[in-house]
Amino acid sequence: MQRRLFCALLPSLAAAADAPANVFPAAQGWKPLFPNGSLAAWRPQDATRPNTWSSSTRVTLDPADPTRLTAAPTPGPEVWNSPTGKVTNIVTTESFGDLELAIEFMVPKGSNSGIYLHGLYEIQVFDSFGVTDLKTSDCGAIYHRWIDAKPAGGSAPKVNATRAPG
Repeated sequence: MQRRLFCALLPSLAAAADAPANVFPAAQGWKPLFPNGSLAAWRPQDATRPNTWSSSTRVTLDPADPTRLTAAPTPGPEVWNSPTGKVTNIVTTESFGDLELAIEFMVPKGSNSGIYLHGLYEIQVFDSFGVTDLKTSDCGAIYHRWIDAKPAGGSAPKVNATRAPG
């Protein structure tokens, strides 16, 4: 039986600020990983570090600093990775096989992050707004590997679907 992974909100970046919670309702066979902002399905990749991710009723671009996000202090459906954007990586507590991944995310200006699938392939999450010559380091790419200090492999996105940061 094929298992499906469903991620309506991305923790590593923050949910789209203007999107309603649980944009993609869970259907039969789908497993939401952040139901109403719950982080119960996640643990730190490094067990010696705490999970400092949190949820909020609203995450927005910091008006005083476009390279940062800010969040309301009340827990809610949007998941984010702190004011500094520097926290430990988190992984699901459950292992998955085949998957379909649907995500919506918001990034501040200059962001660089990613989503690893099966601990092997990284889907690049990057501030690529306005980029016309897309590479394997741009948002939506399958990020390249490094072999002998040179990028190898990967797959650039076919179109730039990014919006302006925030």
